[in-house]
Amino acid sequence: RYWVRHVREAVRFADGVAALHAQGMRIFLEVGPKPVLLGLAKEYTENATGASPPQAPRISRLFLPTLREQGNDGQELLRSLGALYVQGVEIDWRAVQKESTRNQVPLPTYPFQRQRSWVPRQKSRHADGLSPLIDKRTYLPLQRQTAFETELGGERFPFLTEHRVYGAIVSPAACQLTIACSAAALFFGPDRSIGLSDVVLPQALVLPEGATRSVQTVVGAEAAFSLISFASESPQEAGADFRTHATGRVLVLTPPESRTRDLAALRQHCLHADDIAAHYARAAAAQIELGPSFRWLAKLWQGSAGPQAEALGKLVVPDTISTPWGDTLHPGLLDACFQVASTARSDRDHGETLLPFAVGRLHLLQPAEGETFFCHAIQCGKNTWNIELLDEHGTLLAAIDGFVMRPATALAVRGHEAYRDWLYEVAWQPRPTFGLLPEYLLTSATPRILAEPLRTAAAALWQDAGGEAYERFIEEIEKKSVDYVCAALAKSGFTFRPGTRLRTAQIAQQVGVIPSYHRLLQRLLSTLADAGILRREGEVWHVLQSPPQANSRPLELSSHAGYSAPEWLLLSRCGEALSEVLRGVQEPLELLFPGGDSTIANRLYSESLRHRVMNGLIQQAVSAVVSCLPEGRGLRIVEVGAGTGGTTAGLLPLLPPARTDYVFTDLGLSFLSQAQARFVEYPFIRYQTLDIEQAPATQGVREGQADLVIAANVLHATADLHATLSHVRALLQPGGQLVLLEATHCHHW
Repeated sequence: RYWVRHVREAVRFADGVAALHAQGMRIFLEVGPKPVLLGLAKEYTENATGASPPQAPRISRLFLPTLREQGNDGQELLRSLGALYVQGVEIDWRAVQKESTRNQVPLPTYPFQRQRSWVPRQKSRHADGLSPLIDKRTYLPLQRQTAFETELGGERFPFLTEHRVYGAIVSPAACQLTIACSAAALFFGPDRSIGLSDVVLPQALVLPEGATRSVQTVVGAEAAFSLISFASESPQEAGADFRTHATGRVLVLTPPESRTRDLAALRQHCLHADDIAAHYARAAAAQIELGPSFRWLAKLWQGSAGPQAEALGKLVVPDTISTPWGDTLHPGLLDACFQVASTARSDRDHGETLLPFAVGRLHLLQPAEGETFFCHAIQCGKNTWNIELLDEHGTLLAAIDGFVMRPATALAVRGHEAYRDWLYEVAWQPRPTFGLLPEYLLTSATPRILAEPLRTAAAALWQDAGGEAYERFIEEIEKKSVDYVCAALAKSGFTFRPGTRLRTAQIAQQVGVIPSYHRLLQRLLSTLADAGILRREGEVWHVLQSPPQANSRPLELSSHAGYSAPEWLLLSRCGEALSEVLRGVQEPLELLFPGGDSTIANRLYSESLRHRVMNGLIQQAVSAVVSCLPEGRGLRIVEVGAGTGGTTAGLLPLLPPARTDYVFTDLGLSFLSQAQARFVEYPFIRYQTLDIEQAPATQGVREGQADLVIAANVLHATADLHATLSHVRALLQPGGQLVLLEATHCHHW
């Protein structure tokens, strides 16, 4: 009844808060993962007229959270606990500190003399700044201009040291734009909707290590502005040293009505989840190093590739950003929007160092308050985007039209240090040609040509590896598989009574099999039919005999020589928990990858005799292709569902490093990160997520690029083989070959 009332009737949260307030309650503590109700409680109590009872202490209203999303749980709890203590709440400090070792320190019993002994510090020029990024304003009546000045440096703004380009500290273009917006707000006065237009960013603002540069934003006639910098140590020489970093116009705009965007609809336009770590890795590869203060991206989704590519990013304030910025847009937030825009393109692996160059129009509509934001970017031309910054409810906070980025060289960024490059010389190196049609495959490495040598090699490899003994080993674990199936069913309540006739649904209900594993149950019952324990008659299973000692024989590993083989290890782990898997009690992936550890799976694909033999055949096939690769030509290989890298490990040493482009793909990000660590010595590998059940082009994977596609033990796991093979074919260029490895004989184990 409680939940029915909860769904059908109004939640009287406001009445509850008002009643507490009327009783003199002034401290409200929200227990939950994030403070979503504190704002409502504060609003409901602001206009309340209830007075505190005479015995109640006279304190101001206090609204405290317990946890915050993306925050440090322990610090947040201690912060609220400290606020409660200050208000006189009695705290059981022993309970708070019971998990930690603390030493009590006796304090002096006499009053402190309070004699200050601090070292005097020179008063900073920016002690009483006009805004977080502007220190002072100077009127220049002769020029009819207003100059807004600040000092930028790593000591005052530590977050700036976390933005480096070609190794130099570079104030991001977002910082220059924020300074210009702050100047516009001061120029036109408060409570105005301001913006910028026709902005050009001609030169990067490089900050010296351990020093500052004075930055002036000069607003003149017709609201045109220029943002310049000069050395802070020698302002008398500023005329010779100054550099222009931004020009444009400041605008005062009519405050628009509040506009919102449907975040769910935007999410539908951007279905492909992108790897945040890969995004920052691409930035680092392009000589743009971003520290924690410039890593606001929590999630990133990509839309379909094309001339109007889209991207949607979820932005969360980093833990390193603690200083309040008020109504001023934080440069890190604006820079995060530019990062989202840079991913909305079909050629994200371009490798260029792109820096902001121009902004057609920037309009600040609402203050950027809160901890979570969303950014939507759509490409409207080459290296050009329109961007919208939204709050967590979809309210439009800022709109940027015509944001342009351009490639920047090290000389353009670090021109004052160009002499360092004089110590090096350009040495041209030959580079192989990729992308030409692989006609050599059609003449020297067709399946018909390779078939007979591979058959001969297969027989030799099988015999040399001890294939006959392995077959006997497999026979033994096949029998053990039947034992595990019988034991799992018996453990779940199934009785093997000869003559019993049951439908699959009846057995599933009796055993407690969850619906998603009904197909697995069918397969297990077929295993027992192959063993002569059951017989299938249409949809009915007929029990022919009881398993030999099925309810009493202990399920222990055999003392066979293959006791430690990965087949045995996997069978024992999965077989002993089969009953729990069928009933939904045990997560099956945890059996294959306990605690995320892929050691057993790695051993299966690298140590198992069958896989060693089959991987050996793949290696011979690829070696044959490499042997007929024309001089000066590159070989592009895409491995689909590479997983643990068992097949990959044997192929990489056979490939010419300078002439190979190897794309390692898998659906699981954990497989990609493990492979990156495992194959770090092979620089010609690229790593990319790919769901082969979906069209590659929709996932940012270029079609028609591969000379070879390798798919080892993966395609059988897809729902629609016809669609899957069409996606594989889309990866191949005309004349390309598919190297496919799949089991064609069914094993019970």
